[in-house]
Amino acid sequence: MGNKIGTEKGPKPGRPKGSPNKVGKEAKEVIAAAAAELGGEKRLVAWAKEDVLNERAFWSTIYPKLIPLTLQGDPDKPLHVQHDVKPADRLRTMVAQIAERSGETGSTLPN
Repeated sequence: MGNKIGTEKGPKPGRPKGSPNKVGKEAKEVIAAAAAELGGEKRLVAWAKEDVLNERAFWSTIYPKLIPLTLQGDPDKPLHVQHDVKPADRLRTMVAQIAERSGETGSTLPN
């Protein structure tokens, strides 16, 4: 009987730990080249400003892709984050800014 994938005796599936994801890297390079050809940063900013829905798509779909999916640290020395801005206050400010750009007045968020 042959080795089963993923067992202690047999090879584990996927690429070795720490090796680069070549397909992902190549795909990112192609997308980056296409973005540059389409106008790059200036065009993306112009697109986001064209419509409030575009800006929402930027902040909710595109920008979060820059945030790492996992954060790993030393369990003996945990990372402590302290900030002074309340999330509701920041969200209220962002909604007001978007409303202002779209010509609407006021915030639809309660105080």
